[in-house]
Amino acid sequence: MAAATTTPIAVHRPRTLVSAWLFLSSFVVAWDIGYILLRPRSMLGGDLHWIWSPYSLYMNVDYIYGLPSWDSKDGFPAAQSLMNVGESILNLFYIYLVHVKATPSSLAVAPIWGLTAVVMTLSKTILYVLNDYCCGWCKTGHNDWYTLIVYWILPNGLWILFPSIIAFVFIRELSTTLKVAAGVQGAINHTPLQPIAAATTAGEGTSEKTSGLGSNPYLVDHSQLPSWAQDNAWIVKGYRRPGGTHQEERLKSFDHGTVYKCWRSVWLYWHNESVNIHTHLWGAVLSVGLSASHLLQHFDLFPAFVRPLSHHRFFYPSSLTFTTLSGKVLRLASASYPFTPTSIPVRSDLPSTSTSFLGRALSLLTSSAAPASTITTKLTNLTIRGPDTLDILGFTTFFIGAIICLGFSATFHTVQCHSQRLAKQCNKLDYVGIVVMIVGSFLPALHYGFYCHPHFQLAYSVAITSLGALAMYVVIAPSYATPEYRFHRTCVFLVLGLSAVIPVAHVLQLYGYRTMTQTMGLRFLILSGALYVVGACLYAARIPERFAPGRFDLFGASHQIFHFLILGAAAAHYVSIRRAYAFWHTVEALGADGGRAGVCAALQG
Repeated sequence: MAAATTTPIAVHRPRTLVSAWLFLSSFVVAWDIGYILLRPRSMLGGDLHWIWSPYSLYMNVDYIYGLPSWDSKDGFPAAQSLMNVGESILNLFYIYLVHVKATPSSLAVAPIWGLTAVVMTLSKTILYVLNDYCCGWCKTGHNDWYTLIVYWILPNGLWILFPSIIAFVFIRELSTTLKVAAGVQGAINHTPLQPIAAATTAGEGTSEKTSGLGSNPYLVDHSQLPSWAQDNAWIVKGYRRPGGTHQEERLKSFDHGTVYKCWRSVWLYWHNESVNIHTHLWGAVLSVGLSASHLLQHFDLFPAFVRPLSHHRFFYPSSLTFTTLSGKVLRLASASYPFTPTSIPVRSDLPSTSTSFLGRALSLLTSSAAPASTITTKLTNLTIRGPDTLDILGFTTFFIGAIICLGFSATFHTVQCHSQRLAKQCNKLDYVGIVVMIVGSFLPALHYGFYCHPHFQLAYSVAITSLGALAMYVVIAPSYATPEYRFHRTCVFLVLGLSAVIPVAHVLQLYGYRTMTQTMGLRFLILSGALYVVGACLYAARIPERFAPGRFDLFGASHQIFHFLILGAAAAHYVSIRRAYAFWHTVEALGADGGRAGVCAALQG
């Protein structure tokens, strides 16, 4: 085996915090661009304002974002937003160079693009502050000191501080590189990537052409994997070099034999597990954040400026959202669980509900001859019952199921290349997470679907929990843990998921499709199940990679599609139970004379 030469060179080493700032700030800036360029529709009162609801506060803090700037046709905000587009492109281009392409040539030029991006960010932010200073603080001078510090100085200060630090890091690195190139300064000895890749493949009897994706020595091909790490032969390249597969020290430095190396691979370079990891990692983070927002609302600590987004009409069942005679949209309840206030003010405009489901329910809950004024009085004095124990348990099981499933999945795909032992253990956790999510999604849906039939609630809940326990045993049993049983494991998940057909058919027989669609967004529940089934079928059949081996190594493989569909299914299921909560807690209040019994009578009438 030819020895690899060692040359004093300067190699760019991507830093996780730098990449995280450039990546995340790009999306924050993109959100800001949308607000500015879509004014006035994005402003308070506009039809798109729900997307930018926090700006309802900020537009009064900084007039650049408010009506004064819009009314005076100030061109500075739009001009700066157009510059923001270039800034975001530069940020993402740096991410592409160091984490996706990740070749020696791309790593060599990445600091130049990174420095250009952060200098642009820094100069834009300073110009933004100077613009206000030069007009005598005409945009922000009306604020008190507390508001100014919290909502203007601190955010803009961070946008100056972080880019300044990152610019210093890039400048120092580029300065060292230039000095090394000029021969006036030495550098830490790094073995060049290309010779290492060549030496690695030569030692393993393969050509350099198949030494993994590009020239990244951390990656190998499917044919170079040990048997325990081989699963999908249609995914040809981009595998992380598994730990414990090399005895030679030089090659061991490029395997993933520690948890830290596995974790680092999530951020430093792109491989064929990157999409699988990031979809469910950020899905788990979002689930934690969403559950925290529900907890804050439960204790009445939820920030008021976020409520318009949390209470968007999308989370209301169709039977609780109307267009009034005056053309206003009337929402009869907060669709947000949990909701702590005991009453909700509603307009006295009488909605046209004579042909709607709620109109039928109202007539049954009051009297057939109830005048419009009686119904209007009911709406005006509406009192909403707070969440009970079953509401809390239902949403809790859903969130716990989502967090466990997505978290275990991200963990497994992260450490899958560590060792056979750890991959096996985490693979079982991945299967357990899927079962927990299916059962955790079932329980709140059963609670609201059979709200009027507690005995059916209990029977179906016991049945799905028992099926879940059986499925959990099957998928973690050692005899079923091998790749040969992948199809059988998928069938277990499909059967568990498709068992939902029985209670759905039952509830449709009780109430009918139209009623269930209006009360708990049945279409979203069906969509959720369909996404799970389609994803599982694609995963089991290895579509589309089986028709084009090697083309979907990094993006678009069946497992990655499955991950995206799981996120979509969880989101659809969440919308469904939010709508169900809104319906029951509102219509119970409308039928206060009869409570739950009155509502159930209306549903079955």
